[in-house]
Amino acid sequence: MKLSDFTNAIKDRLQAYATEHEIELLKEDAAELEHQIDKSLAEVGMMILINHPDWLNTELVRLVSNNDITSEILITEMPTVWRDGIAPVCEDVAIEVTKLLQGLPVEGFAPLRVSRGDHVTDKRLQIYVVEVTSKFIVQKTTQ
Repeated sequence: MKLSDFTNAIKDRLQAYATEHEIELLKEDAAELEHQIDKSLAEVGMMILINHPDWLNTELVRLVSNNDITSEILITEMPTVWRDGIAPVCEDVAIEVTKLLQGLPVEGFAPLRVSRGDHVTDKRLQIYVVEVTSKFIVQKTTQ
C-alpha cells in the first residue's frame, strides 16, 4: 500500500469522464501546479483538482494504527469561459464525481466514501469541494 495508490485510483476513475467532457484533471503533485490551474481555468474553463490526502490515527494503541484518510477534490468552473449550453456545469460535475467515486475499491484501503460536497462562494468562479474518505490499517513492524 502506498499513499499515491489512493490519489492515483481517484484520478484513474475520473479520467474517462474528464476526457469525455474536455475537463482538465490535475493532481496536487502536478509540476508547476499554480500555472496549470491558471491555464486550465483561462483556456478550458473547468478543472478537477485532486488534493493530497490527510489521515488521522483513530486507534490509540501501540500495535495498530487505524487511520481515517480524507482527500478533497476541488471542482472549479470559470463560467465566462466554460458555459456554452452543452458542457456540464460545476454542480453537475460534482454529482458525477460523487457517483464515480462512491464505493470505489482501492487496494490497501477500505472502499471510498464520498462524505460531503460543499459549495464555495466566489464572485468569479463556481466551486465545489467533494470530500472523499476511506480507512487504512498499519500493523506494528517487528523491528
